[in-house]
Amino acid sequence: MRRTTDIGLLFDPRRAAEAAFCRTWRMGILKRNASLRVRYNDPYPGVFPSLVDSLRKELGRRYVGIQIEVSQKFPRRGGRRWQLLRKVLVESFPQ
Repeated sequence: MRRTTDIGLLFDPRRAAEAAFCRTWRMGILKRNASLRVRYNDPYPGVFPSLVDSLRKELGRRYVGIQIEVSQKFPRRGGRRWQLLRKVLVESFPQ
């Protein structure tokens, strides 16, 4: 299956803090590179058995658990695009 998402921000849509965090991060990413395809809960849902899900259960609402999925085309090809993407992700991360 061919994926069309460059960056997936995965979160539980029932948790307002996670959704807000991902909206803010997505806006920051797109501000730095509008050509990136940044989608929510794609290619995976933000709620599935995982470490993040376990921490949500253990820590409750005070935990904001998100995951990021980066298309493998970036690290596989390496080079300047991969360097720039990493820079965009770090610089756009909400403070």
